[in-house]
Amino acid sequence: MKEVIRTVRDWKPLLDEEGEDTDREVGTAIHSLQKTEQPLRLVVQRWRNPQPSLFEPQGWYYHVITTNRDDLSAEEVVRFHNQRGQAENEIRELKIGFGMEQMTSGEFEANALWFALGVLVYNLTQAQKLLFLDPEWRPKTVATLRWQLIQTAVRLVRHGRQLVLRLAVSVEKSFLFLRIRERLRAFSLT
Repeated sequence: MKEVIRTVRDWKPLLDEEGEDTDREVGTAIHSLQKTEQPLRLVVQRWRNPQPSLFEPQGWYYHVITTNRDDLSAEEVVRFHNQRGQAENEIRELKIGFGMEQMTSGEFEANALWFALGVLVYNLTQAQKLLFLDPEWRPKTVATLRWQLIQTAVRLVRHGRQLVLRLAVSVEKSFLFLRIRERLRAFSLT
């Protein structure tokens, strides 16, 4: 693989989604495996090794992605590849955050229903984060949502013939709750 990487001549800076420079460069190479007739496209990322070793005097780290996608640029292949890892986090969130790591019964149909309900709750939680919460809350896990948002100390008091909900939260969080309430109201009117 190091011989193939040495053939890369089109190194250019790898930009992030916002168009900002990263510490990496990206290039492409073409390579045929031993028993394949069709060549494969290799998208190679490289970045400087801050502590070069005696055996690697060039001082680069490499990461190679093999792809058959010729319709994407090298940067798009890297972004697509990096997003695939997010699926593992989504599965972990479903299993751990929503209690799907163990099935509740020895019955297949009961377990299927339990899992379907778990997926439904997971999807509803994701929809709530997208529709009603501020953007900085969207990547948070359900455990963080429970801890920082749902498990809020409140007191329901009667005052002047009205029920008043008193929150024991900071001013910023009270404004967050007001924004959520307005978004829910606007959503219910549509």
